[in-house]
Amino acid sequence: MKILNYPSPTLKIYCQEIKFFNNEELNKELDEMKRLMLENNGMGLSHNQVYDTGKRVFVMKDLKNKIWEFLNPTVIYEYGQTYQNESCLSFPNITIQVSRPEQVSVKAFDRNGEQFHISAIGLEAICISHEIQHLNGMTFFEGLSRQKKRDAIKRLKK
Repeated sequence: MKILNYPSPTLKIYCQEIKFFNNEELNKELDEMKRLMLENNGMGLSHNQVYDTGKRVFVMKDLKNKIWEFLNPTVIYEYGQTYQNESCLSFPNITIQVSRPEQVSVKAFDRNGEQFHISAIGLEAICISHEIQHLNGMTFFEGLSRQKKRDAIKRLKK
């Protein structure tokens, strides 16, 4: 498996909720996503960056190096706004300044179907927002001016 790069149509898929937890296929996909994220020095990776089936799943490595699995994540609240340079494993060698919430609170399930709640600030909040945006079929290109998007696409082609 490999990470899909822009302009893969899979990145535009609105991912569907998981209905059955703790099954062999899902567990293999989660393990593969974690492996790919770590091998590529990423902080997060969504299902539709790797698989064309578009499940509502992402993985994230927090600042303490704990790896989280988010299945069917739901944003409870977002607070504040920050502009940070952001990169994405599906957009190699591209960094774009993006507006994100400073804080997020999310509820989700782990691979066993156990619900958990996490509140994050700073870089972790940015990562969670970025990955949920992927699950909604959007990339960090959304909201960019046409000129900034053209410039980024030129850099991608190089």
